[in-house]
Amino acid sequence: MNQGNWHTVKEWTTEAGLPAVAKLTPWGTFNGYIAVPEGHPLHGVDTTDTWGWGNELADRVNCAAHGSTTYADLGLNNISGTGATANTATAWWLGFDCAHHGDFSPVTDLHLSDPRDEYPDITVEEVFGTWRSLDYVIDCCEAMAREAQEEK
Repeated sequence: MNQGNWHTVKEWTTEAGLPAVAKLTPWGTFNGYIAVPEGHPLHGVDTTDTWGWGNELADRVNCAAHGSTTYADLGLNNISGTGATANTATAWWLGFDCAHHGDFSPVTDLHLSDPRDEYPDITVEEVFGTWRSLDYVIDCCEAMAREAQEEK
């Protein structure tokens, strides 16, 4: 599938003081990211591969992210680099996606057949998954930032 364009829909500073970004993917789902500065205990830590490694801080940030973190790297494409994301050239970005099993993905899931005619007791969420809104992604980013800043 062509990955198309990813659109930044919100850049802000979290209540914990970390830059955050929400993006809309070509699949119609949102991703969320926070940035930690150089010197932060999570800077350079691949949080996508920390479960069971004894890094309690990374594990707590993983728990706050929807479905755990799925992105950990320097830089983030298509952000303005102004306002909340200014001075993030050396920041370590931690992110998550909302296209996991059980998440509604508008572009792909709407092509599925609806089995509710045959199984009337099944719910829409059981068929298509749960929609993860922009507000949901913002809340997850805020939770990740709180956890990341707790032991700064």
